[in-house]
Amino acid sequence: MAPDAFVELLWERQMTQTAEQYDAAIEAGITLFMRKGFSNLSIEDIVNATGLNRYAIYSAFGTKADFLRACIRRYCATDIESLERLIAGSALTPKEIARANLYHSVEKMFELGAGCLVCENMKEMEKIAPELGDYCRQYFNKKEEVLRILFSRARDERALPAEIDPDEAAAAFMIFKFGLSNEVKRAPDVTTLKRKIDGFLAAMFP
Repeated sequence: MAPDAFVELLWERQMTQTAEQYDAAIEAGITLFMRKGFSNLSIEDIVNATGLNRYAIYSAFGTKADFLRACIRRYCATDIESLERLIAGSALTPKEIARANLYHSVEKMFELGAGCLVCENMKEMEKIAPELGDYCRQYFNKKEEVLRILFSRARDERALPAEIDPDEAAAAFMIFKFGLSNEVKRAPDVTTLKRKIDGFLAAMFP
């Protein structure tokens, strides 16, 4: 996979900070945007969370909107890659893969006390940078494409009822997963969310 655009930018501008520092800054930024959104996040918040000064942030990323772009791209790419690896390199059944993916998501969201970065910021992103809205729709489409592979395999293995279309199963999975983004804000604990996941999967894989 080609290096992230922000790493290329580091070399072009001959930044003194290491790529690892900027990698960590993006990870910190993802958490910040998940928790606070775009409008409620200040440059000072970014400085405090990343450990980079204002000059370093502006030099490497540009504006706050540019920093959001970098965080969104990292978040989407990481999510797709982790799902692809889970499907391609796992001896788990399709149901176990789906459970592992959903469990990991709710554990992460519950740890951060925030929902999906894309879901939480989609409307605002489209106003700030319309191309980000297009990018996120491409992310949704790509994720559904990967999930179709999983559910096609499940149907071939008769783990999924023959009358269930893999496209529809993928769409239902996406709707449920993004719904968890709201559930995580009111669930008393992660165990409660996992019970909801188990119930959903029991219905999908009877």
